[in-house]
Amino acid sequence: NYGHFIAEAIESFQAQTYNHWELIIVDDASTDKTKEIVENYTDSRIRYIKRTECSCSGVLARNDGLFIACGDLIAVADADDVSLPDRLEMQVHYLKAHASIDLLGGGMQEMDEKGQLRGNPSFWPVYNRLEKYRETILNGKNVMLHGTVLFRKYILEKLKGYNDYIASGATEFILRASRSFK
Repeated sequence: NYGHFIAEAIESFQAQTYNHWELIIVDDASTDKTKEIVENYTDSRIRYIKRTECSCSGVLARNDGLFIACGDLIAVADADDVSLPDRLEMQVHYLKAHASIDLLGGGMQEMDEKGQLRGNPSFWPVYNRLEKYRETILNGKNVMLHGTVLFRKYILEKLKGYNDYIASGATEFILRASRSFK
């Protein structure tokens, strides 16, 4: 039930400076006005899927959307994530310029109740040593802000999507991706 956030999240994608995207919204059996809000958008790049049964963890719902995505790059955002207008442009440009990188994240900037940005973007720790990276994840701390992740679709295909994990499906996915991808 994230109807009170979803419009802002959608509009942040519509405002992207990079225009070649599709937004797949998977409604995990919400009981609020999410469907009505999403249906007000007529942008052909937006696809809406309504699950009739809640997956509870969100992992099954996320996988529903991920596996029908058409692009070679997958950007992740939750219903309460608002992306800055140049997010996709910067991330796509970076991956195109760095063919050896498979997955990346970005920073987060705090927003007040009125949608005004506060302070400077913050970044979660990124480690050059893979052992430190994995140790941090195994200790229950994610090293990437999930709503900023962009990855190459072949990662999704090899890992067969997100799995349930007691703390976070995103943490588990990023940990598995770190075993085989940069």
